[in-house]
Amino acid sequence: MRLVSVLIFSIVFASLCYAETVPELYGQSYSQEYAGRYDQALESMYLIKNQSDDYMCQLRIGWLLYLSMRYDESVDAYSSAAKFQPDSVEPYIGLIMPLTVQKKWRSVLVAVDNIFKNDPGNYSALGSKAWSLYSLGRYSESASTYKNIIKLYPADIDMQAGLGWALVQDGNKLDAITIFEEILRVSP
Repeated sequence: MRLVSVLIFSIVFASLCYAETVPELYGQSYSQEYAGRYDQALESMYLIKNQSDDYMCQLRIGWLLYLSMRYDESVDAYSSAAKFQPDSVEPYIGLIMPLTVQKKWRSVLVAVDNIFKNDPGNYSALGSKAWSLYSLGRYSESASTYKNIIKLYPADIDMQAGLGWALVQDGNKLDAITIFEEILRVSP
């Protein structure tokens, strides 16, 4: 029995001596991600989380879970990151991705509102708001949001197309035709 205890202690002590540092684990995680091995990239991040659970760790875990198509877990990780840095916009931008895939449009709008608290003109959030409103059948509000985006980014063809489709769905086909004709003029 004593020999078994000594062996276990030796193995644990040796593993602690050879434990990778947080920067090494991040490096491994990035390498695994670039190779498309998201589960292995997550393993490195979970080892980091055991050492120091913080904003950057949770943010990266959220991203890797999103890439792994584990959307509910991704939402949880991004939400945890937001608790570490409540005034940041990054976790809410990240949160929008799995929520969009899951078509949780009302939750997307909540994330967008959190972004707007600190970055009211955030392009990504504006686009997500417009698309969510469209997806909820709130075409007039969607068109209004697309118009606001186009004021800031007049050459954005995707936002112009979004406006065109929102206008079509809202029953304003003549204005939509004008927009689609202009899109085709510059992007045949």
